[in-house]
Amino acid sequence: MKALYAVSASVGSGKTKAAVEYLARPETSTQDFIYVAPTIRLLNQTEGQLRSLLETQEAIRNVHLIHSEARDGESGSAATEALQVINARPAGLGRVVFLTTKTFLRIVSQIGDPTRWALILDEAFAPVTFISYHLGPRPEEGLDYFREMFRIDTQDNHRVVPVTGRDGLVTDIASGNLDQCGQKYLGQSALAQEVSNPAMRCELVVTPTTRIVSDLFAETAEADPAVKLTCSELLFASYLTPEYFGDFREVILLSALFEHTVLYHLWTRSFGVRFVPHPWFDSGRLRDVHVEQGPMIAVGHLLHQEDRASKHNLLANRHTGAPGERMKGARVVDGLVQTAAEFFKGSQFLLQTNNGAGYGPGGASVPDNAQAIPVVSHGLNDFMDSDNVVALAVTNPNPQQLEWVQTRTGLTKDEVLRAHRIHTVYQAIGRTSVRSLERATARKVFLVAGYDDAKLLHRLFRGSRWLGQVGDQPSLRAVREAKAEPGVIRKMTDTIISYLDALPSDVTAIPSRSVKTQVAPELSSSTWTEASSRVSAASVTWRKDGHNFRQVLFTDHFKALSGHEQCAETTTMYQ
Repeated sequence: MKALYAVSASVGSGKTKAAVEYLARPETSTQDFIYVAPTIRLLNQTEGQLRSLLETQEAIRNVHLIHSEARDGESGSAATEALQVINARPAGLGRVVFLTTKTFLRIVSQIGDPTRWALILDEAFAPVTFISYHLGPRPEEGLDYFREMFRIDTQDNHRVVPVTGRDGLVTDIASGNLDQCGQKYLGQSALAQEVSNPAMRCELVVTPTTRIVSDLFAETAEADPAVKLTCSELLFASYLTPEYFGDFREVILLSALFEHTVLYHLWTRSFGVRFVPHPWFDSGRLRDVHVEQGPMIAVGHLLHQEDRASKHNLLANRHTGAPGERMKGARVVDGLVQTAAEFFKGSQFLLQTNNGAGYGPGGASVPDNAQAIPVVSHGLNDFMDSDNVVALAVTNPNPQQLEWVQTRTGLTKDEVLRAHRIHTVYQAIGRTSVRSLERATARKVFLVAGYDDAKLLHRLFRGSRWLGQVGDQPSLRAVREAKAEPGVIRKMTDTIISYLDALPSDVTAIPSRSVKTQVAPELSSSTWTEASSRVSAASVTWRKDGHNFRQVLFTDHFKALSGHEQCAETTTMYQ
């Protein structure tokens, strides 16, 4: 497969502007382009920029903006219209077709002659979709319902394919043609859409509880009829393969921090795709915002350094750490928003939170000095007059999804989590005046939820100022440990002493950090500090001495005596 072009540049560097200029070049006036963006707002914005530039140049292109809001009540779907335009005979005038990512991925395998088209993908898309398939209260019956339509190929990474002879029915279900297939298959539609798309691979995510399902489909399986299903749902991973991209005249992928995306790692590591720079975009047309804006930026985090940025933590009780807090104002996210509003008192800031948190655009709880922005805000210029941003929206895979991505890409757990989180955060800070040449010298503050994301931003924006934690949100980890087991500190102190007593007799001192690594590497630093500080009082042979544990010697007992105690003892001896 030929190499694909990747334009991986900083947010606000002018990637979309350069792409529009690339489309409008006189030498491409007879060439066909498909331009793909993740949101309708970004499509409208980019299409408007192209039309303005063509008007300025007094040039003509055959421009098609195709999405649900642009159809004006016309019958048929955006996908149907897109295929009619793309597969029509060329008329000699260059066509530019604007599509959403969702529409493009649905039709990519049906494009008749991709060699006629250059493809520009604005922003990296999520290559993997996870689908939960509920088996219902009687899992065996639910699995029978699944097996009516699909089977699992255990010899091909547990790929889900239609049962022999059912391909047409699966296609009808996927297209919503229930008059042909019947209402009973309505629950199969989400899975059918993924399985029927040749550009996608849909696979069962095998876990200990779903292993029996995999065994039932294995040709050599010796399934025990007495074994019952213990799972109530199946999880499927549907991911885009690169095979349909190799036939386009060229493929240009525009993305900030592309090397950090799951797409990059999945395609390079699992499929051997090569990404190379594009000469048009690599010739001084883009700004290096990281270097240009770095000295004007301050970066901080709102959660305690020990706590990971996750929905689990943000929606927990801010005082007890208990998960799933429902009372508005008692959640961690509520405390962080309040801290941010006080920090920026007298100044405006952009606020991004997860959908459902209660701080979305138009929400009554949004602070007076905040402007809420959508979670998916890629490429938008609507907010670039704002200098400050608080990015609290996070995306985290569940453990099964995490393991699947790790297996396919070879990434570590932390690398996968960061790949899911950082682009939401990075796109949020990219909506600010960091993308505006007119406000290049304005001071800016970026606050995010987690320490790791803040540190990455601090490293990216060279010369930026490090704020550390803003506010006083305590460590949720330490709070939970203390609440979960009242005697956790006492038990940890006993564990430390037992470890120290078991050391060889010639070891008289050892760093506290070394002991923690051996006995409690995952324990929070605050709980460890409290437990280790009690060693001196609880042990007759060891004491905490600065950052070390030191064995108590006989002479230490005399050194510990105060001057008064020594005088009293001397007086007694002379009596």
